[in-house]
Amino acid sequence: MLLVSGGTFELGEGDDPEEQPNQVNAVIRRGTFTVESFCIETFPFPGRDGAEWPSDGLSHPQAAALDALVAQHGRRLCSTTELLLAAAGPGNWRYPYSAEARSDGICDPSDTAPQPLGTFEGCSSPTGGRDFLVRSAWARLDAPMRTHMATYGAPNRPPHVGGGMPDVFDYAVYGGVGRTDTFYASTNFGAHGHNADEGQTLDDSTRICRDPEPISIEQEGRYAALVDGFIAGESSYADLLAR
Repeated sequence: MLLVSGGTFELGEGDDPEEQPNQVNAVIRRGTFTVESFCIETFPFPGRDGAEWPSDGLSHPQAAALDALVAQHGRRLCSTTELLLAAAGPGNWRYPYSAEARSDGICDPSDTAPQPLGTFEGCSSPTGGRDFLVRSAWARLDAPMRTHMATYGAPNRPPHVGGGMPDVFDYAVYGGVGRTDTFYASTNFGAHGHNADEGQTLDDSTRICRDPEPISIEQEGRYAALVDGFIAGESSYADLLAR
């Protein structure tokens, strides 16, 4: 895992986005955030270099269930603010690889059928996180970020389900994807929400964090076994949570 040092940072979109999202409330606007130090897996779940991306996505209830499952192993879903810092870095970069400019070919362009984790070596954030801007990530909607986004009517729901803010605020979907035809910003500053009754969306994955304090060898071993089983199976969130 990567250790990301905490502090107080100016993070989020403060200028007109390079590509305007269809929904202006589906972006994290610039604000001041205080973040405690945390550890984050270098790669999205299942967190292993060379592993396949999960074959399905997560819904809001599934994100909560996965959060509860990994808590048994000393881990948790990252918070929205943690992911923002991990992706944009202290310098508040708009893209994982650049403060301002979009470049083709650095990160995987396909969120529906991406190459195995780690294939695109240049797709690395200032903090060392890999494969940001490929699939979005379900995250804990921490209280400061929730308050910040609620002031301007975010996180917005997809237009095809009516838009507007979701009814539930425990988790939100952080980040953009490589394609630019999304309703949320296709940058480090994209964010959106889903209600509990909305189903899985393929491009909504997740990332795993934990506090910096050491955890037990037993917890580490059990989590490694859980990931091994996930990778050896069909790499399906639905199957993992049904066990």
